[in-house]
Amino acid sequence: RAGDEFRLAIKAADKWGNASNRAARDLRLEANLPVEGLAGRIRVEDGHYAAVTNGLRIQEPGVLIITVRDDTGAPRPVVRIRLTGGGWAMTLPPREDESSRVAGLDLVTDADGRATASLFPGPYGSCRLVDGTASTEVRVNVPMTARHVVEFSVPGVGAMLRGRVVEAGSGAPVGGRPVSVTDLARQERGRVATVVTDADGRYDVAGLAAGLHRVIVSGGARPDRTADAGSPFSSAQVDVNLERGAEAVVDFALPRLRGDGAETPTVELSVRVTDAATSAPLPRARGTALGWRDGRWIHVGSFESGADGSARVMLLAAERYRIFAGRFAPTPPSYPTQEREVVPSAGRVAVDLPLTADERPR
Repeated sequence: RAGDEFRLAIKAADKWGNASNRAARDLRLEANLPVEGLAGRIRVEDGHYAAVTNGLRIQEPGVLIITVRDDTGAPRPVVRIRLTGGGWAMTLPPREDESSRVAGLDLVTDADGRATASLFPGPYGSCRLVDGTASTEVRVNVPMTARHVVEFSVPGVGAMLRGRVVEAGSGAPVGGRPVSVTDLARQERGRVATVVTDADGRYDVAGLAAGLHRVIVSGGARPDRTADAGSPFSSAQVDVNLERGAEAVVDFALPRLRGDGAETPTVELSVRVTDAATSAPLPRARGTALGWRDGRWIHVGSFESGADGSARVMLLAAERYRIFAGRFAPTPPSYPTQEREVVPSAGRVAVDLPLTADERPR
């Protein structure tokens, strides 16, 4: 059910069907529905009888199909086939009702992608293969032969997102950092997947819906998304449009903020935050700055306004900036976050941010 937590367990077995702990291999996972927490790859470790992924959820009701592929990409599909048109047919092996109108005949492929039915010779209106929300339709003409084989190709459904996170400049991998994906097309925005980069900085997410998604790598967070004050890395994000059944590659290069090799901030940001209605300065407003670098929005600085509503901070260099600020309080009024996009001039950025008060109780 939508929202309920479940787990995926993949058991290894020998050719006799007995559980085996000698089947170490990497597997690729593809889902026909968005699955929160489902990584695009999973590994069965040597000495283990199974690979288990906990904490999975789907946000919308539906029939979930997860396709498991080996590391070469060879599929083991399960696809529903619906025959439509005139005539009668019988499944093999026969079902209890033995035969049925073709309009209502559903077959399901086995692990080799095969399904068999006994049909009377002649033309049929269409044969519709359904894999989640995608389908392929072909016309079928059954000849007067003992056996006739028809092959189909079904388009993929869930989009695949993969990439690599490295340190800007050195290119060293950034492992153990969470990567979150948000579906911006959903009415209620929320994370649909969160994965963690591996030791080589790689990540992948399978089974994503088509449409616009925001990908965020949290360089300053631990795998459980809690803040890591000791991390030397920034965070970054980008919006990407995913196509159904396609694969998108989104790489990130994170600048180092502290420690050896840290990048030096060179652009001065001056911010003044005020009440939009009264123009009075707003102290204790908190803000952040994103800089556009190499096609990604990178977190390049943070600030808090003083008693006069102003703040000054040095930022990492970027082509342009998005400056955000807001002030939230346990009692009204609060000031929801506003943003401005600006281009630096002569190493400086100056921004006025009037914020509108929200008097509603929280």
